[in-house]
Amino acid sequence: MNDFFIAIVNWSDKQVELTSIRRAVFIEEQNVPESIELDGLDSDHIHVLASDKNGRAVGTARMDRKGKIGRMAVLRNCRRQGIGRKMIQALMDYGRKNSITDFHVSSQVTAIGFYR
Repeated sequence: MNDFFIAIVNWSDKQVELTSIRRAVFIEEQNVPESIELDGLDSDHIHVLASDKNGRAVGTARMDRKGKIGRMAVLRNCRRQGIGRKMIQALMDYGRKNSITDFHVSSQVTAIGFYR
C-alpha cells in the first residue's frame, strides 16, 4: 500500500478515526490500559491522520505545542510502508510553519529503532 494520504486534522473533526486507530494498536494489541492511552489531552494537541486510498484511517500521531510527538500508531497490516515517517514529517513541517523549532518524541522502548 503505497497509496496513502497524510493530513493534519482537528481532534474535534476526526476524534472517532483517531481513537479507533489508537484503540486497536495500543489498547487491544499492546494491552495499554485505556485510562493511560486516552488521557484527555487530545484536544490540546495537533494530530495527523493517515488514510489509505479508500479513505480508511490507518495511522495517527499527535504533537503538543512545544514539539513533543507521541501516540504514534499505524494499524498492523499497514506497517513498514513509510506511513510513520510521513506522519512525523507532516507534524514537523506543520510545527516549523508555526514556530516550533525543537522536536522530541515519546516512544516505547521497542520503537526506538524506528525513530533513529
